[in-house]
Amino acid sequence: MRQAYKLYLKSCTLSHYSGCLLAGRLARDGVGTVKDRAQAKVLFDKGCKLHYEKACAELKALDAPKKQMRARRRGRSGTKRHYDSIGRYIGYTDLNTGRRYDSSGRYIGR
Repeated sequence: MRQAYKLYLKSCTLSHYSGCLLAGRLARDGVGTVKDRAQAKVLFDKGCKLHYEKACAELKALDAPKKQMRARRRGRSGTKRHYDSIGRYIGYTDLNTGRRYDSSGRYIGR
């Protein structure tokens, strides 16, 4: 994974937006490099400046309060995902508690 991080970082340096996103994710999670949220923030910001919406979303999630981050983590296991009639993700239900959350991780009721 170290080689992958180096290649993504190089592609980001060459202004390829998806390289910035992928290198940022690896830096944030500490895969192939040391865990570095500041470096991840720089990489996501560059991807966002290159008009890549996924990088902007990762940057926003990196700055989200810890409470929202916990809700998002909780939403990744033991959940049922909900989609609207045209297939867009709209939220999830925590199967352990029965609570419903919208797509940004905010509690919306049972």
